[in-house]
Amino acid sequence: MNLTESQKAAVFSRCADMIVSAGAGSGKTTVLTKRLIERIKSGDSVTDFLVVTFMNSAAADIKEKLYEALNAELAASPEDAHIYRQTQLITEANVCTISSFCLSLVRENFALLGISPKSRVIDETEKTMLLNRAADSLVTELYDSDDEWFALLVSNFSGDKGDGPLVEKMVSLYEKLRVMISPFELLKNCSETLRSDASLTSGGGFFSCSVGKYIFKNVSSALGSAFERAESLYAYAAQNTVDGKYLDPLYKLCDICSGLRIALEKGYSEFREFALDALSKVPKLYPKGCPEEVHDFVKEEKSAIVEELNCIKNRYIRGDDSFIAESFIKCADTVDAIAAFT
Repeated sequence: MNLTESQKAAVFSRCADMIVSAGAGSGKTTVLTKRLIERIKSGDSVTDFLVVTFMNSAAADIKEKLYEALNAELAASPEDAHIYRQTQLITEANVCTISSFCLSLVRENFALLGISPKSRVIDETEKTMLLNRAADSLVTELYDSDDEWFALLVSNFSGDKGDGPLVEKMVSLYEKLRVMISPFELLKNCSETLRSDASLTSGGGFFSCSVGKYIFKNVSSALGSAFERAESLYAYAAQNTVDGKYLDPLYKLCDICSGLRIALEKGYSEFREFALDALSKVPKLYPKGCPEEVHDFVKEEKSAIVEELNCIKNRYIRGDDSFIAESFIKCADTVDAIAAFT
């Protein structure tokens, strides 16, 4: 592998501290191996270094590449006793995962820590079992506490046949939140954002809130696409049919698309009202006066456009402003309940 100038700098630099940032598959492992080899060639030993990775596979890959590189150096200089010694010490090289390194520190200092020298890292199956057992115990305990936050979690996540879904959600949320720097701050900000969104929505400003802005952008883009398709379809039909009556439903479809875009700009309530009314009144095509192959294409394309419009309606239109605001408040209460038991 021919090294780039940046990679050469990483390999041959003798700075005390260095950060190498690069994407997946860019050669970081190769650069690290070459850097280690250069240090070893200058007199260092493989046992002088601590090489820490995230995955066991990565640690094994680095150690294998280091061994191959040392053998290549030995083949080039078979009389080099130092390199030969390093090939024998490769099994003692400190190339491991973060978990393995931390466990080795614990085992070396178990007496100071006051724990068993037999401590080990549990596997995923054991971890899942212990987490579910802890969550089950907590749920049983909370049922006797009459806690209003817990009652809210039960109403949101428990299933008809038991609390399995609630326990599953609790464990899943725990796994996600435990790796975050400030999980409580995140939950607090989420709750505050939801309550702010509820306030904006109840005042008719749903499209001004965080969720509404996202929906407005997506709907605006989708309606723009639908309108262009409707106009193109109308133009195609106008060029290939002689009966003006055939064009009326297509003109109406263009009108509906245009009306939806105008209503969207006015606000959620106006958009919701117009969409629910207009999309229930899309006229059918009249096949007379149009060649069969033209009609078949127009019919298929019109159906696709109407389906796209109905998809927008079904995906983004639910209740009125008060319903959405109330939903935001309920979500905020649920977030607060999660924070109470995290």
